[in-house]
Amino acid sequence: MPGPGWVSATAAERARARVGHRGRRSTWDPTAEVEILEARADKPIYRTRTTVTDQDGTVVMDGETLVYREPLPAATGRSGV
Repeated sequence: MPGPGWVSATAAERARARVGHRGRRSTWDPTAEVEILEARADKPIYRTRTTVTDQDGTVVMDGETLVYREPLPAATGRSGV
């Protein structure tokens, strides 16, 4: 979860999973979903929840992050810029 703009994170492993793990299907096929829980009005800071599930829909990891994002530059009104 950490990366550019990362402020803090919490994570918990909920089930065993590893690359090459063989479940009911032939190989491990993870899916990650990120949801924005809160966007602060006073600063470009966001609180997100990340959930990782395996091919059977079992949650293998979840957690929350607090991230800072640089504001986007103002639109110029010109196409392609």
